[in-house]
Amino acid sequence: MEISEKIKNLRKDKGLSIKELSEKTGLSVGFISNLERNINSPSIANLQLICKVLDISLIDLLKEDREVVMTLKSEDRKLLFTSNKEGTKYYNLIPDNSEINGSYVVINPKCTSENVRWSHSHDEIGIVIKGELEINLSNRKIYKLKEGDSIYIKKNTPHKYRNPGNIPAVTHWFSIKK
Repeated sequence: MEISEKIKNLRKDKGLSIKELSEKTGLSVGFISNLERNINSPSIANLQLICKVLDISLIDLLKEDREVVMTLKSEDRKLLFTSNKEGTKYYNLIPDNSEINGSYVVINPKCTSENVRWSHSHDEIGIVIKGELEINLSNRKIYKLKEGDSIYIKKNTPHKYRNPGNIPAVTHWFSIKK
């Protein structure tokens, strides 16, 4: 997206008219109108005035936009790793360039992470898509989840999992990258 288009969209998002942006920046209505139509080129000083009013950093205004919609077809999922001892496979669920971590995890029947206690530096959400799963939080409480159930785990909370069922448990896990 061109800078001119970004400025126009940000101005409209803030509910400002060209005249109001002109008054708040001290730039002429004609200059802003031409800028939004990509007819003239602004100076850095003019962009800084506009950014201040639109509450965006100059760097964020100038940086290239990433694609808003990212897809990852199931056939394009990458196997991240397999734990043969635990009978668990981890796949990516979200494209790598996303700001969210997403994992597609398949846990074989009767498998457990008994010897591994997970703990992360970020909050996470797990959803059971198929089968069932038990989550043991801090060796104090066991949550029994079935298809459609979800769990929210606070950062730095030790936890283990176990599939008590007779079919593979399919789960999705999400967290925000820091």
